[in-house]
Amino acid sequence: MKIQWTPRFKSQLDRYTGVQEMVINRTAELIRKVESNPTTWHRYEEKLKDDSFGSVQAYKTAVTSGDRLVFVIKKNEIILVDIGKHEVMDDYARMSRSARNKDISSSHDVDSWFANKLSRKLLEKSSARSKPSPGQQKVDISEIMSEEIQGDEFRYTFDEELNEKWVLFLDEQQSNIANDIYKDLELPEDNIKIHYILGGPGTGKTIVLLNIAIRLENAGKAVSFQLSQGVLKYLNSGSTKVPGANLGPGPGVVLLIDDPADLQSMNGIIRQAKSSKCRAVVIALDPLQWHEKDMPETFEKIWSNYENTTHKLDVCYRQSAGVAKKQLKLFTLLLGKNSRFLIEEKQKQERVDIAPYLNLSLDMTFVDEAGRYKLYLTDTQSNFIKEIERFRKREYIWKHTHPIAFIYHDDLPKDVKDYAKKYSQGLNRIEFSYSDYKKTRGVEYQELFLFLDREFWEKINDGQQGLKTTDWQQIACLHTLFSRPKDGLVFFII
Repeated sequence: MKIQWTPRFKSQLDRYTGVQEMVINRTAELIRKVESNPTTWHRYEEKLKDDSFGSVQAYKTAVTSGDRLVFVIKKNEIILVDIGKHEVMDDYARMSRSARNKDISSSHDVDSWFANKLSRKLLEKSSARSKPSPGQQKVDISEIMSEEIQGDEFRYTFDEELNEKWVLFLDEQQSNIANDIYKDLELPEDNIKIHYILGGPGTGKTIVLLNIAIRLENAGKAVSFQLSQGVLKYLNSGSTKVPGANLGPGPGVVLLIDDPADLQSMNGIIRQAKSSKCRAVVIALDPLQWHEKDMPETFEKIWSNYENTTHKLDVCYRQSAGVAKKQLKLFTLLLGKNSRFLIEEKQKQERVDIAPYLNLSLDMTFVDEAGRYKLYLTDTQSNFIKEIERFRKREYIWKHTHPIAFIYHDDLPKDVKDYAKKYSQGLNRIEFSYSDYKKTRGVEYQELFLFLDREFWEKINDGQQGLKTTDWQQIACLHTLFSRPKDGLVFFII
């Protein structure tokens, strides 16, 4: 993929030097996405839509929480065309077609300093992204979990998260996306409008939907907000009750969908919304939460059936980096070791197909560098007691929802649950069986204790090929479980 820039972009970057390194980093990420999914990678970027664009395919991407890079895709080229604060997207859209086309036609190779830095960035080996070499494939998962991290164990700096107003809080990126969608909903349109909000776990997708729902209700417009009971309970803990909770589609309704259960459900909801003459559908999701066979191909098909606008969130508030970066490294390794296919070429294609969805999480930045994780391979009962006593002494424990969750693998003996229950008496905890992992989607906890069967742990550690869909789901669902705790993830291998 060739990288060029226009005179307009070069002029902007020369006076906007504070983001040059971030622009290089983001450009490198775009190139990596092209390499991982050459034909459809751009489907997951935010496209600028305006009648004046004509045949020009212009997209925007975040370089910081408030700054945006605008680029154009032209055959095998990415052309950098503008950079600036969020308003730069409106500025670029307001350019006359002739001025825009003249600027694009004047694009040329990037300066040598930019090209050199970009080349060095592309050569960097990201531990989470690099393709596993034969040597890496032999790395024991427990080695990942035993690595040291930087920062304090827990996040004590975000006490405002215990305040009910936190449920309604939007950062700049979230606010801009909510504004863009709400403004678009105000424009008359004959066909149903589809908006996708994509982002990794904890990036605020649900809160953006809540903001839109409240604004629609305040304006006297019909809204239905479809969400799980667990998420509804959390959102209703705030100062404002959720408008239109699970009312369903109807004429003129704006249908907000939080984390559809699966692809079939999402497709059915869109069809029902269209037949019911809904005004618009806004869907917030992380596609990596789905584990159906042929998920990437099916999602791509649904995506292509209706014209849509895509919005991406990439700043994570839920999870501390000390937990998130580790669990993402672990989950990426698991996906590299295990496959539904026996043939090597199909295994490679499987990784290519899933890359855009995995990148939604790998692209995230984090507001907090703290976090605690721990792996116990032996003496699990005594270590569990030790961990419970530690948890009881935490500086604060949430009151608005369960601060801790226990997840038990289905193959574990009953006495594991018995001793866990015995020594955690009095704690406001919640428990799930591993197969009920979907009940945790969209919900957050301060900490999560994961009890895994040793035989299962060793199998996924060694790697398996030719997995049945049900066996693959047992591995893929770890993305959901790993991302639920804010600052503490503890494994007990039994």
